[in-house]
Amino acid sequence: MSTATAADHDTGTDDADDEQEMTVEITVTEEVTYTFTSTFHLTAEEAAEADGLSDGELAAWLEENEELWLDDLDPTGAGGYLDINERSVDAATRVSPETTTATETEH
Repeated sequence: MSTATAADHDTGTDDADDEQEMTVEITVTEEVTYTFTSTFHLTAEEAAEADGLSDGELAAWLEENEELWLDDLDPTGAGGYLDINERSVDAATRVSPETTTATETEH
Protein backbone atom coordinates (compact mmCIF):
# COMPACT_ATOMS: atom_id res chain seq x y z
CA MET A 1 0.00 0.00 0.00
CA SER A 2 1.06 3.56 -0.50
CA THR A 3 2.71 5.52 2.29
CA ALA A 4 1.81 8.86 0.76
CA THR A 5 1.99 11.99 2.86
CA ALA A 6 -0.07 15.16 2.68
CA ALA A 7 2.82 16.75 0.76
CA ASP A 8 2.32 14.19 -2.03
CA HIS A 9 -1.24 15.42 -2.45
CA ASP A 10 -0.16 19.04 -2.54
CA THR A 11 2.30 18.41 -5.39
CA GLY A 12 -0.26 16.57 -7.46
CA THR A 13 1.34 13.12 -7.06
CA ASP A 14 -1.16 10.44 -8.10
CA ASP A 15 -1.36 7.92 -5.23
CA ALA A 16 -3.37 5.51 -7.40
CA ASP A 17 -0.14 4.65 -9.24
CA ASP A 18 1.41 3.63 -5.89
CA GLU A 19 -1.39 1.26 -4.87
CA GLN A 20 -1.19 -2.42 -5.58
CA GLU A 21 -3.85 -5.09 -5.28
CA MET A 22 -3.29 -8.50 -3.73
CA THR A 23 -5.73 -11.40 -3.66
CA VAL A 24 -5.23 -13.83 -0.79
CA GLU A 25 -7.05 -17.01 0.17
CA ILE A 26 -7.27 -16.92 3.97
CA THR A 27 -8.15 -19.68 6.42
CA VAL A 28 -9.39 -18.32 9.76
CA THR A 29 -10.31 -20.23 12.89
CA GLU A 30 -12.54 -18.62 15.48
CA GLU A 31 -13.49 -19.74 18.94
CA VAL A 32 -17.07 -18.61 19.33
CA THR A 33 -19.52 -18.72 22.23
CA TYR A 34 -23.23 -18.85 21.40
CA THR A 35 -25.88 -18.12 24.03
CA PHE A 36 -29.40 -18.92 22.87
CA THR A 37 -32.65 -20.50 23.98
CA SER A 38 -33.79 -23.82 22.57
CA THR A 39 -37.07 -25.61 23.13
CA PHE A 40 -37.18 -29.27 22.15
CA HIS A 41 -39.39 -32.30 22.64
CA LEU A 42 -38.23 -35.20 24.78
CA THR A 43 -39.46 -38.70 25.18
CA ALA A 44 -40.67 -39.58 28.69
CA GLU A 45 -37.42 -41.50 29.22
CA GLU A 46 -35.26 -38.54 28.10
CA ALA A 47 -37.26 -36.12 30.26
CA ALA A 48 -36.85 -38.33 33.32
CA GLU A 49 -33.12 -38.62 32.63
CA ALA A 50 -32.64 -34.85 32.20
CA ASP A 51 -34.96 -33.80 35.04
CA GLY A 52 -32.67 -34.78 37.91
CA LEU A 53 -29.46 -33.32 36.49
CA SER A 54 -27.54 -30.38 37.92
CA ASP A 55 -26.71 -27.53 35.50
CA GLY A 56 -23.21 -28.94 34.90
CA GLU A 57 -24.60 -32.43 34.33
CA LEU A 58 -27.29 -30.98 32.06
CA ALA A 59 -24.60 -29.29 29.94
CA ALA A 60 -22.79 -32.62 29.54
CA TRP A 61 -26.08 -34.39 28.75
CA LEU A 62 -26.94 -31.79 26.09
CA GLU A 63 -23.48 -32.21 24.59
CA GLU A 64 -24.15 -35.93 24.24
CA ASN A 65 -27.63 -35.26 22.82
CA GLU A 66 -26.89 -32.32 20.52
CA GLU A 67 -29.37 -33.53 17.92
CA LEU A 68 -32.07 -32.13 20.24
CA TRP A 69 -30.91 -28.51 20.02
CA LEU A 70 -28.30 -28.17 17.26
CA ASP A 71 -30.81 -27.02 14.61
CA ASP A 72 -31.66 -24.03 16.87
CA LEU A 73 -28.05 -22.80 16.87
CA ASP A 74 -27.87 -20.02 14.30
CA PRO A 75 -24.26 -19.42 13.20
CA THR A 76 -24.99 -15.70 12.79
CA GLY A 77 -26.02 -15.35 16.44
CA ALA A 78 -29.61 -14.45 15.55
CA GLY A 79 -32.02 -15.30 18.33
CA GLY A 80 -29.31 -15.08 20.98
CA TYR A 81 -25.82 -13.79 21.56
CA LEU A 82 -22.59 -14.42 19.69
CA ASP A 83 -19.18 -13.67 21.22
CA ILE A 84 -15.96 -14.25 19.30
CA ASN A 85 -13.45 -15.18 21.98
CA GLU A 86 -10.42 -15.78 19.82
CA ARG A 87 -9.54 -15.52 16.15
CA SER A 88 -6.42 -16.76 14.40
CA VAL A 89 -5.27 -16.70 10.81
CA ASP A 90 -4.17 -20.27 10.15
CA ALA A 91 -3.02 -19.97 6.56
CA ALA A 92 -2.70 -17.44 3.77
CA THR A 93 -1.83 -18.07 0.14
CA ARG A 94 -1.36 -15.50 -2.58
CA VAL A 95 -3.77 -16.12 -5.44
CA SER A 96 -2.82 -15.05 -8.93
CA PRO A 97 -5.38 -12.97 -10.86
CA GLU A 98 -5.70 -15.80 -13.42
CA THR A 99 -6.62 -18.28 -10.66
CA THR A 100 -9.13 -15.85 -9.14
CA THR A 101 -10.85 -15.30 -12.49
CA ALA A 102 -11.02 -19.04 -13.18
CA THR A 103 -12.41 -19.75 -9.69
CA GLU A 104 -15.01 -17.00 -9.92
CA THR A 105 -16.29 -18.24 -13.27
CA GLU A 106 -16.63 -21.83 -11.99
CA HIS A 107 -19.21 -20.82 -9.36
